[in-house]
Amino acid sequence: MASASSPAKAQRQKDNEHIAVYFAVGVLALIVLLSIVHWTSFLLQRQSSRRSNTKTDPSQRLRRLLLTPIPIFKTLPNALLFLAYLAINISLCFSRIPWPDSSKRLIWFAKRAGWVTAINMALTTLLSLRNTPLSLLTGASYERLRPLHNFAGYTTAVLLCMHAVPYIVYYHLRDSLAEDFDAEHVANRMGAVAGVAMLLTVLAATTLRRLHYELFYIAHVVLFLVIIVTYALHRPKIATHSVYIAIFAAAIWFLDRLIRAVTLLISLPNNTATIHPLPNDAVRVTLAKTPSWSFASLGTTATATSGQHVYLYVPAIRAFETHPFTLSSKTPASLVLKAHDGFTRALHEYAVAHPGAILRAGVDGPYGKLPHFSAYDKVVLFAGGSGATFTFGVISALEPAVRVDFIWTIRHSDNMTWFSTQLAVLRANPSIRVHVYVTSQVERTRSSSPEFEKSAHVDVPTPTSDVEKNVGGDIEKSMPELGVESSVGEEVRYGRPDIDALVKRAVGEMSAGQRVIVASCGPQGLMRDVKEATRGVMRSESGVSVQLYEEAFEW
Repeated sequence: MASASSPAKAQRQKDNEHIAVYFAVGVLALIVLLSIVHWTSFLLQRQSSRRSNTKTDPSQRLRRLLLTPIPIFKTLPNALLFLAYLAINISLCFSRIPWPDSSKRLIWFAKRAGWVTAINMALTTLLSLRNTPLSLLTGASYERLRPLHNFAGYTTAVLLCMHAVPYIVYYHLRDSLAEDFDAEHVANRMGAVAGVAMLLTVLAATTLRRLHYELFYIAHVVLFLVIIVTYALHRPKIATHSVYIAIFAAAIWFLDRLIRAVTLLISLPNNTATIHPLPNDAVRVTLAKTPSWSFASLGTTATATSGQHVYLYVPAIRAFETHPFTLSSKTPASLVLKAHDGFTRALHEYAVAHPGAILRAGVDGPYGKLPHFSAYDKVVLFAGGSGATFTFGVISALEPAVRVDFIWTIRHSDNMTWFSTQLAVLRANPSIRVHVYVTSQVERTRSSSPEFEKSAHVDVPTPTSDVEKNVGGDIEKSMPELGVESSVGEEVRYGRPDIDALVKRAVGEMSAGQRVIVASCGPQGLMRDVKEATRGVMRSESGVSVQLYEEAFEW
């Protein structure tokens, strides 16, 4: 019996090793396809900028096709990508299994699912890197790969269950479940620990991330390390080759961490952060040095560009944490942070207690691949609250001739003090239209009073800069608008913006053959409304080339 099973085991091992190769080839094919789509789209956009009529522009026809609404996946490209990825996993799980042999069916399938789980774990790790080589190939910076990372992570958890459940059933049918997990079977115990850690990672991602990000992040990193170590102990034999998967995942993760640490250490000498408290729990941070280089910025500019983001490190506030914030300007490099909890709350409290304090600081970055906004005839920018950090950064880098519509939604009118210097600059530019919407119900009621009508000006006294990207909340919409003019010249309305009407008006003012880009940064509700409105005009045949760009953190 032993001699008969030995060739079968050897064949199973060979088949599983081939599965890992097939998976790598399939994923590589998807990456190549994404790269082709990216660079083809890039070339078609450059070509379309020289066309006088985009109604028959191939890039516009292709874009309208790609924007076809698809249930669950939202767009056709998303559906094709995720379905192709799922098809690869399903086909590899069920191919070359001896289904007629009932005695081997369950254990062979469990082992196959284990291999597919492991290689998906490595892919999930690759998609989590900040300094990922995929950015150079696909034109997508790491934060835009986060949805793929999440999807791959959830898929890995499902595959883990497909691996573990058949094993448990197999051991139960043999009445050896307790025996196979006793102290002598260390490998099985380590596999169980890795499985539990993986399921806890999914649980943290679906619950803890929104409740307490910092705690989630710490748990995520610790659980990842537990998974890698225990998986390696689960399959430690070099001869089986599966341990190489754990080595690969650990190597790329530690290399990314090393690059980030080196970038941060390079930025630390002679670098400081000057902090000032701002109204409504905000903080302005001005860096002594402009971020100049990171691996992720290869192929872009030599120094940071306004609108990119950096990971800020202030050891006096948090000795072992960095947090992402957008550059609203690069000369000087400045940020505006909206206090929530954790690091931002601690920094705000320190700024209130010590206004103008100068603290030692460093940055990891810059990150983010921004469109060439100056190549468009009009730029339409939507921001919610502190998301204006991104939009002010974009405007500061634009060429003077570009027409701009800037719509900023804030809860309180004194939030304009965060960016009063930038607002004053915008006022002097006739190519820029600024609309500020104040959504506070209290201020809306006050604005309707006769006393308010007599002096309808919003005081904007101090200069400013930047902010942590907002990933929560919802933008209010469609209240009656009461227009007044602020002391820096932009129109202030008390109510909610009609985003669909604003996008249609901005695009409708352009002629066939011209190019418009709509960009947004802020709460999820705002981002969703801007996306829906922009995709509506993109599917039309107005002859105007319309692009959409969203600046948001997935984590």
